Amino acid sequence: MGVLEEYWGRLERGLAEQFEAGRAAHRDSSVKGTANEDILSRFLSQQTGARRIATRSEIIDHLGGRSDEVDVVVLNDSQPFWTGENGQLLIAEGVDAVYQVKARLTSSELRRAIKNAKSVKNLFRPLPAGSSAVATESDGARFIDRIPFFIFAFESAISVDTALKVLGNELPDDDYDAQPDGIFILGAWEIINIADNLGALKIGPPDNRGFQRPGEDFSIGPLASMLWCHHLFVHRRLDFMSPLVQYHPFRRIN
Repeated sequence: MGVLEEYWGRLERGLAEQFEAGRAAHRDSSVKGTANEDILSRFLSQQTGARRIATRSEIIDHLGGRSDEVDVVVLNDSQPFWTGENGQLLIAEGVDAVYQVKARLTSSELRRAIKNAKSVKNLFRPLPAGSSAVATESDGARFIDRIPFFIFAFESAISVDTALKVLGNELPDDDYDAQPDGIFILGAWEIINIADNLGALKIGPPDNRGFQRPGEDFSIGPLASMLWCHHLFVHRRLDFMSPLVQYHPFRRIN
């Protein structure tokens, strides 16, 4: 086992221990849910270098779109709105990635997460004049114009095959821009959305599409894969001026 594998193994054990401690300490399911979101929030703050992470917040775009409430939001320096660590109203350009957190993934919870993902991925944040970012044509549409969205669970009540079946039933077309970008179950399995397989991340033969489970020769474990996808999918935008200028002060946000 290499140094990185040992490091990722320690991270997995640490998250699992925090989850078990939280489950033992709290009876109320809503309190447990909040505790689980906070565990992942702290972890992402440590592992992504993000200066700010918001929990239980909503995101808007300059066209008036608004997301459902999302669990964990990794922010960048273009985020102008900040009054606390939760319950925030955030602009899409100031968001690096969104994570929906589940204690135990079930088919119904996965369906809810897919619905939540659509509310985030439907937000539009194209580069304004004077701003720039570098990406493949495929990745640009998914990760610059849209927000990367991941589903994370500490445990799963369903198999990876069942999860793939639910995804296929709920997302039968190839509208990759509106789909979750990955599902990661701590210590168990992962599914990564490779879309048209023309982005920076390619898995398997060129004709592979959509949701894929990495083979043994590719997989580095769910937690490491999640971090790797975060750093691969989050693209740095160079904005000539604050994206906030696109949000006309008289535009009504419902």
